[in-house]
Amino acid sequence: NISRVETSHGWWGNCCTGDHSTHNTGSVPLLSPWGPPPITANSTAIEWYLFNQINHDRAVRGLYLYNWNPTLANGARLHSWNMANCGFSHFCPDGDYHFGCMRITYEFPHNNDCGECISATLSNGTLANEEWAIGSIQKGMVNEPDNPNSWHRIHLTSQTLHSVGVGVYVSPGGWVYATEDMVS
Repeated sequence: NISRVETSHGWWGNCCTGDHSTHNTGSVPLLSPWGPPPITANSTAIEWYLFNQINHDRAVRGLYLYNWNPTLANGARLHSWNMANCGFSHFCPDGDYHFGCMRITYEFPHNNDCGECISATLSNGTLANEEWAIGSIQKGMVNEPDNPNSWHRIHLTSQTLHSVGVGVYVSPGGWVYATEDMVS
């Protein structure tokens, strides 16, 4: 069940979360019905911008920094590409229709903790605007009220998750889709 929050800068959805160790089925290739996600200079720049922002937000809170994980980044990039084609959701057809974090479990079958944050926003096509718009959503997620249902904040400030991969797709129409996947 996904709830979406609309802001003046775009959308974000509730994170999938939890212990997926009972669903471990082993590593399977991650596929998209639309082929591999296109990678552009802007999408790569935004991925690193978000990674650095995540770690900045952690550092100012006195938390350890997340490690970059290229496997998570590839899965996150694929999910952002899927969202551009099938809609804003944790549950796009990228290997499993029922569990948003199953693709993370497929990538890391022995991991028992994962989290995901997704966002989407419309920009004017310039890198500066894309970073500003997606960065505004990122700030909203990490600054959610501190309560048990603030899954974005929980994942972004976790003390059990240690690695992150960020994947971004920038559509020709100016939509920026971002996925941040984390594991312990």
